[in-house]
Amino acid sequence: MTKITYYIDSSIRVEYNGRVARFRGELYCDGFEANASSMEWILPDGTRETPTEEERLEVMEAAATYSKGTRNCVIFEDDEGNELLFDVQISADRRAKRKGLWRRLFG
Repeated sequence: MTKITYYIDSSIRVEYNGRVARFRGELYCDGFEANASSMEWILPDGTRETPTEEERLEVMEAAATYSKGTRNCVIFEDDEGNELLFDVQISADRRAKRKGLWRRLFG
């Protein structure tokens, strides 16, 4: 993860492992809400390519980690508007409660 660039056209570009990923969403004064399914790779010749689900998750987690604690954090949402959180975005207390809940439900 090297850089996140914000654009006026309601998109961000994430430079990751020498590639550029683009997400659409909403720009706010304190960050960006990106639609997770809108990710596409932008190739050097300007064409676009659909990422695999593994690539999408990897880039989203890297962007969330990179932007954590900055004035312009990136939050990802699914198509229904539900916030997608990665461990880096969840406090240790909240993470412990979530693990306890999973154990009770599925353990």
